[in-house]
Amino acid sequence: MTSDWTFERIVTLLEYPHETKDVVAAVDALNDEERTALDRAVKKQLPQLRRRSPAAQFWENLVVLLACLEATPAQLISAFTQFTMGLLPGEPVGYQRLKDRVAARDRDWAAAFVAGVMKKNAIAGRAADMLAPLVIAHELPLPSNPAYLEDWLIHCSAPRPGIRWVEQFTLLTEVRNGLRYHERTTDEQIRDGARALRAAGELDDSLASQLIQMIERGDNRNSQAGALTWLEHLGLNHQLWEQRGRVIAALSAASPKTAGVFLDHCLRPELNDAELTDIAVAVLPRPEKALKLRVLAALQRVTEPDADLLSTVQAVATAKDSTLAAPARALLKAWEATPEAVSPQGLWREPSGPGSSPLVETPPLQGPELDTLLAEAIDEEDPETIDMLLSSLVATAQAHGREAALEIFDDVIEDIDWFTGDFGELLGIAIGRDRYAAERRRMVTAVNRTALALRRVQEVIDGLGTLPCLLATPTHRPLHVSWDGLAERVGRYREAGLAARPVDVAAALARVDHATTPADLSPFDLPIEGTTHTLPDVIAAWRDQPAPPGRLVGEDLNSATLQGGEPPTLTLLDLPHGRENRNLSSTFHATCCSGMSLLPAHPTLPAVEALRLLATHPGWQVLDTLAPALAAASRFEPLLALAVVAIGGNLAKARHENYASLLVDAWDQGRLTPDDLVAAWRNPQLQWFTVRPQRLAEVLDVVAEAGGLALVWPLLNAVADDLLARRKPPVSLRAVLDILAAHQPDVPADAAPTGPVAAALARR
Repeated sequence: MTSDWTFERIVTLLEYPHETKDVVAAVDALNDEERTALDRAVKKQLPQLRRRSPAAQFWENLVVLLACLEATPAQLISAFTQFTMGLLPGEPVGYQRLKDRVAARDRDWAAAFVAGVMKKNAIAGRAADMLAPLVIAHELPLPSNPAYLEDWLIHCSAPRPGIRWVEQFTLLTEVRNGLRYHERTTDEQIRDGARALRAAGELDDSLASQLIQMIERGDNRNSQAGALTWLEHLGLNHQLWEQRGRVIAALSAASPKTAGVFLDHCLRPELNDAELTDIAVAVLPRPEKALKLRVLAALQRVTEPDADLLSTVQAVATAKDSTLAAPARALLKAWEATPEAVSPQGLWREPSGPGSSPLVETPPLQGPELDTLLAEAIDEEDPETIDMLLSSLVATAQAHGREAALEIFDDVIEDIDWFTGDFGELLGIAIGRDRYAAERRRMVTAVNRTALALRRVQEVIDGLGTLPCLLATPTHRPLHVSWDGLAERVGRYREAGLAARPVDVAAALARVDHATTPADLSPFDLPIEGTTHTLPDVIAAWRDQPAPPGRLVGEDLNSATLQGGEPPTLTLLDLPHGRENRNLSSTFHATCCSGMSLLPAHPTLPAVEALRLLATHPGWQVLDTLAPALAAASRFEPLLALAVVAIGGNLAKARHENYASLLVDAWDQGRLTPDDLVAAWRNPQLQWFTVRPQRLAEVLDVVAEAGGLALVWPLLNAVADDLLARRKPPVSLRAVLDILAAHQPDVPADAAPTGPVAAALARR
C-alpha cells in the first residue's frame, strides 16, 4: 500500500459509508512505515480535517483514527464533539479500540488526557466508561467534574473493592442535586458490593454522613430519593437513628418522601420530649397531611409542652381540615391549653368594578425594543402583548418602511417541527418563513379560532407599510376598544383611501361595548376588503342581531353539536366560523392558540375547545389553553362558566393560584358573577365530565383567600348542598364543610348558609 496519504485520501477513509470498524481494519493493515506516514499526515492536516465535515460519522472515525495513531492528548480531545462520546459505544469495534489504545498509554499521557477532558463538560459527561479504568490504573487524582460524576453514576457506580469507590462516591455526594439514579447498577449489585467493601475495610458508617448532608443542604427530590436508596442498599439506614439530631434538623429541607422515611426511623418510643418537639416544629407546618397525623399521634406522650410546641399545635388546631384540627385540639385539651378562636380575615368584599385603564397607542419601535416585544409575545402568549406587537409592527412599517418591521423576524422564526398554533408559529407561516407553510395552512380548519388568528396575522404582515393602524388594537384594558377610538382609526383609513381588513373588523366589533353602539354610524363609513358590505352595514347587523350564547345539544360530548355563540359578522365578512361545521371533533385543534382571545365577546368556541380537551388532558393543561380566553372574555357565557367549573374539579394544586387570579380579575371587572358559577354547577352537562368535589372546593378556597370569597361562597354552598342530598354522602363532603366552616366567620349574616348546609355546620 502506498505511503502517500493525501488530504483527500484521508477524507475518503473518514467519510460515510466507512464506519469506525473500517478505520480500525485500514490501520491494522498498514506496515510500520505506512502507519508512520499516516500518523504524520493526519497530524499535519488535523486543523483542515476538523473543518471538513459536520457529519457525526466523520468525527467518530476521526477520533478512532487518532487513537490508533500516536496522537497527543490535545489532538485526540480536539476531535471529540458533544455527540461523539454518546455515539461511539454504538460501534463496538471502534469504541473498544479507542479504550484499548487510551489504556495502553503511559501515566503522563493519561494524566494530560484526563485533565483535558475534564475541561470540556460535553465530553466529560460521556467519558466515565473510558476514563474510570485509566484513573485507577495510573492512580490519578479522582475527577470531580459534575458532568463526569453524573456519567460515572450511570455507568460505573457498582461498588467493588480496589477501585477507590468510596472516594469517588464521596466526591459525587458533594455535587448539589448530583445523586439522581443508578439505572445500570442493580440493587443486588450494590448490596453485594457493599458487603465486599466492608470485608475489604474500604467502607464504614461514615459514608452515611455524606448522604445525610445531601438532604441537609436541600437537594432536589430526585437527588434525595437517590440518597435514600444508597443509604438502604449500602446498609447504612441505621445511621438515620444514630445521627437523628442531624436528621431531625434536616426535616424542614426534606422532600415529602424523605421526610416520611426520616419519621419511619426516628419516631421511636426512645425519643425524649425535646427531640419529639423538634420533629413537631419541623413537620407540622409542612403541607403533607399524613406526616402531620403521624406526628400528632406521637405527641400524645408529651406531658409538658414548651411554648414552641404549643404555638405550633395551636396553628394546626385552627386548620380548615377537621381531620387535622380535631387531634390538635385534643392535644391542647390534654395540655390544658385553650385553642385560639378563629377570627375574621376580612375576605368578604364586593367586586371592585370594571374600571377603565386607557392604553397608549404603541409607537414605532426599532432594534432591541421591537426584538424584546416580539420575544415576549411569542414566549408569553399574552393577548395584550400580542396586540401591542401587531400594532407596533404596523406603526414601525409606517414610520421606517416595511423591511424595517420585517427584519426582526430574521433570527426568531424558524421551521416548525410540530404545529400547535402558537403565536410564533402563526407568524412563521404568515411571513412564509416556515417551509411547510402551505401544509400548515391546510391543517387549520375553519371551525377553529386558529384559522381566524392566522388570517389576522396574515392581514398585518401583508399590510405592513400600507396599513395606517389596526382597528382592533385595544384602547382600554382588558382588550376593549372605545367607539371614539374606533371612529378615529376609521378616519385614518379614509384619509389613506384604504378598505378595512375583514378579521380586523370582526375583532374590533368583538371588543366594543354593544350597549353603547352609536345611533349614527356615518363616522364609520368605510369599505371592507373582499366584500360588498361596508363597515356600517356590518355594525348594524352586529347591533341588531346579537349572537345568542352558545349551547351544546346532544347526549354526550362526543355526539354534541354546537348551536349559537357565533356573531353574524363572521358570515357577512366571509370568515371562518363555527356554524360551518357543527361537529365538535374537528381534525385539528390548537393546544396553545392566540385565537382563544381574538373575539372577547364570543368565548363559546374557546370554551368548547377546553371542554373537549378536558376529556383527554389534565386540568392544568386545559387551564393553560383557556387562560387567554378567561383573561379576555367580556362576559362568561354559560359554556365558559361550565368549562371553569369542570376545570376546577380536575385541577392540581400547582395551578390553583393561576385559576384564582383569572377568576378574581373577571369578577372584579364585572365579567363573571357568583350566579354564573352556581348555574354551571347545576348544568346537567357537567355530568359529562369527571368533577371531583373536593378538588373543586380546594381551588375555590384559594379563590376565596385571593379576595374572591363573595364570588365562590354560593358555589361552595351549592356543592355542599348537593353532597348532603345524596343517599350516602361521599368522603369529600368533610373537606367541603371544612372550607365552609373556615370562611363562615367572614360571611355576613344575609349570606349565611341555610337548610341542610347550616345544620351540617352546626353539628360540627
